[in-house]
Amino acid sequence: MHFQNGERVHLVDKNGRQYAVTLKAGETYQHSGDTIAHDALIGQPDGALVTLSRGKRMLALKPTFGNYVLKMPRGAQVLYPKDLALIAMWADVYPGARVFEAGTGSGALTMTLLRAVGERGAVVTYEAREDFARTALKNIERFMGPVSTLASRRADVYEGIAPDDRQPPFDRLVLDLPEPWRVVPHAADALRSGGIYLSFVPTVPQVQQTFEWMSEHHFGLPAYTVSAENCGVPLDVEYPSEVGADRIVTVIGALARHAAPLVVIDLGTATKFNCVSAQGAFVGGAIAPGIRTSADALLSRAARLFNVELTRPKEAVARNTVTNIQSGFVYGFAALVDGMVGRIRAEMGGAPTVVATGGLAPLVADVTPSIQHVYEHLTLEGLRLAWERARPGGR
Repeated sequence: MHFQNGERVHLVDKNGRQYAVTLKAGETYQHSGDTIAHDALIGQPDGALVTLSRGKRMLALKPTFGNYVLKMPRGAQVLYPKDLALIAMWADVYPGARVFEAGTGSGALTMTLLRAVGERGAVVTYEAREDFARTALKNIERFMGPVSTLASRRADVYEGIAPDDRQPPFDRLVLDLPEPWRVVPHAADALRSGGIYLSFVPTVPQVQQTFEWMSEHHFGLPAYTVSAENCGVPLDVEYPSEVGADRIVTVIGALARHAAPLVVIDLGTATKFNCVSAQGAFVGGAIAPGIRTSADALLSRAARLFNVELTRPKEAVARNTVTNIQSGFVYGFAALVDGMVGRIRAEMGGAPTVVATGGLAPLVADVTPSIQHVYEHLTLEGLRLAWERARPGGR
């Protein structure tokens, strides 16, 4: 494969930095005082080593899709390759699928969908802004060439999906919009039975609003959200509104099983110590990294270490790399829990009951003397109790 006039090429220096060039016959590329004629690149094979005017050597490559997305011109903020891959997987976009997308943005998600549906599929994309749509179409054509499976519309999806575009119904509906809940009623009319609706948003409040809208308008049920105002547990902390709903319902679940005072430890993504006073008030606690979260962070940064199954080794003094890692995380976090419980008990006074929950609680509970009780689904139990109490006539 040789570079053609008009093609996008990336020049890569010895440090791996990439510089995008769109080849145009007769023009010259300049880089930090060095130059190279585009004509010297046109006709070269992909992967050629080229020399600039001052002797600097660079690798000329046809960019991968991931590299192209990071360097292409943009109007709207682009989605990054890791997010694009996740969207395609969770939306289950398959060859031959008919997909609706909004908004087009700079075209990164559109290209991901086009590549996934293939020649037998179709993508219809809506973009309200003319400048964004224009940039996106140029990006798509530059990387993919003319695409017959794409229909690009200058339209506001919040106002609806055109009847002509809804026939036949879509297999998948994918949104990258700030207010995706406003599209839900249109999505219900545009998707086939069994189709998938996916919206990609960067914040939890956007997810919450989408969920609340869908619950009320599509399923006919009001959404229940746990908060400081409706939880029924006194929050004796500096900023009650900052207390996570997961911590609140975990405490509710624990109080249904044991009398206060309590220390409720949730071993999940984070390791949370939730403290309940003798009067039954949540008084704060501590948050530490979770066992798996810590393991992922270490193994992603230590080149010689590798991923291992998190199980408890027989001994703390381990004899190989696998059991060394396991020992450090299992017995290390057991010691963290015992140490924190000792400090918390000393500050709270009395003898609070120590309860553990979360997916990783069984991993350390047997080697953590301070843990007295383990319940697998305490958070879900607490959520059920909170909901039952919030219902009209609830106890």
